[in-house]
Amino acid sequence: IPMIKIPGGTGKIVGKYANGKTSVEFEFAESLLENTNKTYYANGNKYVEGGRLQGNRHGSFKVYHPNGNLWEDENYVLGNLNGNCKYYHANGKLQREENYYDDNLHGETKLYDENVQLKQSRTYHYGILTSVK
Repeated sequence: IPMIKIPGGTGKIVGKYANGKTSVEFEFAESLLENTNKTYYANGNKYVEGGRLQGNRHGSFKVYHPNGNLWEDENYVLGNLNGNCKYYHANGKLQREENYYDDNLHGETKLYDENVQLKQSRTYHYGILTSVK
């Protein structure tokens, strides 16, 4: 969806699929996407839900599998990944857990199989891989 210039304007955009189900919900202020914005699959399940500030991803940002299970759970500060982020298999079980600082992997990353058994652990220091276990 292209940015809409409305000087000093605020509002909400809601799009619909041909079947009548909601496809998108965007809130904007001062012509920038703000607050929590959502997109949906044609089946009505949520696809993406995320916060925006000054047009950038900000705060919690979640992506869902078509079956409705959580796929990605990320945290942003003005467009950069920051903090703990989790990613899930389609069955809803944890696939990997990562930590970011200013859009760089930082700290421990854990990779899991579909039964949530730890497969591998990696350690990063400001984006540089320092160890693998």
